[in-house]
Amino acid sequence: MSRYIKLKDEEKYISSLIHQGEHQRLDFKQEIDDARKIARAMAAFANANGGTLLIGVKDNGVISGIRTEEELYMLQAAAEYYAKPKIQYTIKWWQVGGKNILEAIIAESKIKPHYVQNEKGKWTVYVRVNDQNVIAESIWIHIIKTAKKQNIKNIQIKAEELKVLSLFKTNEELSYNTIVRMSFLPHTIVKNVITRLVSIQILDVKLSIKGTYFRVRNIDEYQKIISRKISE
Repeated sequence: MSRYIKLKDEEKYISSLIHQGEHQRLDFKQEIDDARKIARAMAAFANANGGTLLIGVKDNGVISGIRTEEELYMLQAAAEYYAKPKIQYTIKWWQVGGKNILEAIIAESKIKPHYVQNEKGKWTVYVRVNDQNVIAESIWIHIIKTAKKQNIKNIQIKAEELKVLSLFKTNEELSYNTIVRMSFLPHTIVKNVITRLVSIQILDVKLSIKGTYFRVRNIDEYQKIISRKISE
């Protein structure tokens, strides 16, 4: 007889998740001891591409197990009380080696950005970047909010747009603050110009641990715009 025991389906599933390690769409939590902290993780997933919280698993992948009713209560408080708008999620219970694991699945939200309240009552936006939950910059929040309000399909390329776009001739990627500094344009104008260029898919947004960066999305369209005469 083989000395290896065949794992149950649920054990295989949890093992496969743990084997992945924490990444853009997966986060391990040993327990929920602070509803505000778990709200940050949930909001970060909802504001990005969605993801899964595996509660009852340490950062190193060791299964610790959780308390059941208390964890559920804290999870609900995080999603409904410490986040606005409320965060939608689904849960699944698993048992591995006699230990309970809670899987909370958060889809990418259609009503983002979601704000999270901290200990001082301040509401902040978090977004998932790789395996971290980071505070979103104001330019990213502005782009997300604007995209919800209007569907910009075309804009006139005027002096401000052309000035910003010309910076990408010699720079593959630029941060918002760098664009402001190099363009010599006011923050408000740069914010609106970048938002419009992202809306018509000329620029792409890239989130990183260091901040929000922009790069040309459609090279062909960019070349046409940069070479055409500025609209009157």
